[in-house]
Amino acid sequence: MVEQPRTSSRALPKMIARIWRGRVRKAQADEYAEYLYRNGLQHMQGIDGNLGTQMLRKSEGDVAEFLVISYWEPGKAQAALKKITGGDTKNSWLLEKDREYLLDVNTSVAHYDVLFDDWARAR
Repeated sequence: MVEQPRTSSRALPKMIARIWRGRVRKAQADEYAEYLYRNGLQHMQGIDGNLGTQMLRKSEGDVAEFLVISYWEPGKAQAALKKITGGDTKNSWLLEKDREYLLDVNTSVAHYDVLFDDWARAR
């Protein structure tokens, strides 16, 4: 049996992970990836409290699905995310041309507490 890590109920998570998904036509996947990076991820990286971002993509058939994970300082996450969502941190941040690209507009995101992070060791 694997021993569970000991955590304090008072301990803050090391960071908050915010996860968004979107689907586009596979033929537009490269174009959308560039658009999303230049207009979304680069902007997000400049917001106080942002610890980093990841953009992932997978293609199946004629559809490409994007997954964006952004990481935020717990003490600054609420204020920082309000800046990009217009106030409701549970809403996604839609870019100007998202409705032109996205097959369905996903207006919700998921927030997770990052309890363990071994990413730096992998670099």
